[in-house]
Amino acid sequence: MIVILILLVSGILYIIYSIKVAEIQDDLLDEEFDEKAFSKPSGWKVGVMPKELQTKKKVEFVKSDPESPDYGLEDIITKWRNEELSKLNKPE
Repeated sequence: MIVILILLVSGILYIIYSIKVAEIQDDLLDEEFDEKAFSKPSGWKVGVMPKELQTKKKVEFVKSDPESPDYGLEDIITKWRNEELSKLNKPE
């Protein structure tokens, strides 16, 4: 318990010391902003999707009806009953 407490206190003290000693490097903040690097491409129109993306086919999500599943307990029981009845009706 004492070891854990010492580790926590030393970690908190290290964080406080790091914050007090940290310096902001002014030369990084004074660089000129390159507007060409962040400008829009030539011929770009706001609100228009690029032609490469317009030709792609849309993917449609087909949601199955939860009320009528393809299989279920009722279907299994119905098949089982039909098989049992067909076995009983066959002559041996």
